[in-house]
Amino acid sequence: MNKVIKIVLINAAVAIVFGLLVSLSEGSNPYTNFMTWFGLGCLGIAVLDLFVALILFLTGKQNYEAGRGFLLSSGILLLVGFAICSGATLNFH
Repeated sequence: MNKVIKIVLINAAVAIVFGLLVSLSEGSNPYTNFMTWFGLGCLGIAVLDLFVALILFLTGKQNYEAGRGFLLSSGILLLVGFAICSGATLNFH
């Protein structure tokens, strides 16, 4: 499997595990808040991935592939995080 795809899948798995663990640690009804925590986790990890990608791009050509993976992961997680958080907080009633 390509290194870029591995980085994207690992970061997505970390966001899912973060959302699951935080929502399960709440006592009342953990399943109602999973999507909110997953969205916030995606946004937080996306910001961290963006900084890591910038650092990897600045270190040289030998790290470009890993930098591309973190940059792609950052974009995907930002998109998913904003979509989930904006959908979870809007109430159309």
